[in-house]
Amino acid sequence: MAEEKKDFVVDLLPDDSGEIITLLDEEDNEVPFYQIACIEHNDDFYAMLQPATEVEGIEEDEVIIVKMLEAKSEDEDLFEPVTDENLLDKLYEAYIKAVEEEQDDDEDDEDDEEDEE
Repeated sequence: MAEEKKDFVVDLLPDDSGEIITLLDEEDNEVPFYQIACIEHNDDFYAMLQPATEVEGIEEDEVIIVKMLEAKSEDEDLFEPVTDENLLDKLYEAYIKAVEEEQDDDEDDEDDEEDEE
């Protein structure tokens, strides 16, 4: 029986991971973002980012998704905006599914602790 291949591998980062990624806006101003997840899809890696400060045009609960590119040196990271709406939807759905699964796991753990009492 063939093993089912997962299309998306989602790695949720803890809220306290402190992973900050700095991107440049249109005017070359540095804009800090929290990396909240990393998603692998078809041998490509994508970062889900939330603004660390108020950013014009991005709501507090919105995320942006960027493709992680291979950098020429270890000192720099390269990112490319994802513009394919279909891919954006699929990546976001994979993220939401992973968040829901983690919440279900947390609820199951809480139920187990209550049963032990």
